[in-house]
Amino acid sequence: MKYPTSKLIDIAITALAPISWGTTYIVATEFLPPGHPLLVAAL
Repeated sequence: MKYPTSKLIDIAITALAPISWGTTYIVATEFLPPGHPLLVAAL
């Protein structure tokens, strides 16, 4: 049986994927120069 802290750690790790995707999306849409889709695809 898992301990409650282990479950919280599992939840925190699972939350990292959408957070990572969200920050990548923001960087690609807001901070990279517009009109360079190849650059965005390469990153």
